[in-house]
Amino acid sequence: MSAEAADRDSEMLRELAELGLAMARDLAARSAAAEDDAVANNLARSFERVSRSVRHCLALIVRLKDGERRRVVEAREQVAEARRAVVAQHRARVREAIERYADEDPEVGDSEVDYVLRRAGEWLERETERPAFLDLTPEQHIDRLRVALGRTGAADDEEAEADNEDGPGEGHSLDDLPWRHESSA
Repeated sequence: MSAEAADRDSEMLRELAELGLAMARDLAARSAAAEDDAVANNLARSFERVSRSVRHCLALIVRLKDGERRRVVEAREQVAEARRAVVAQHRARVREAIERYADEDPEVGDSEVDYVLRRAGEWLERETERPAFLDLTPEQHIDRLRVALGRTGAADDEEAEADNEDGPGEGHSLDDLPWRHESSA
């Protein structure tokens, strides 16, 4: 049932309930004022039927409102579930990109892959909560991860300068990497 139809039905039921209430009041007054017992009994039975109809109208109004609330909640749940599915798919693509980064990036040594993957996994869980998570490509997320790990993309330039300054076999150890010192697990 559409929202418009539910509103229309609810409005009609309210009007019926108001008319029934007015009629019930009239019947109650007439029944109380009746001098003939048979007339008073007929009016009392009519009052009882009309008041039952008013109660039914009120109960139907409540059911219509409850049904509309349920539909709204279900629609919101469907939207949230669809978003969770899209986020999960995007998270999987970003996780694949992270794994490629950890395996292929020269800034990450072989002994650091597990550490980077663990830290990246923690970082990714926080990232998925950001409203803009879906707006970024996996590559943009990798750039953000590199910044979070303290690797801002200038590493190639720094390494080239270090290679020129240091002799062969000398250079920066993995302990010198800024994100290395953040490990406490």
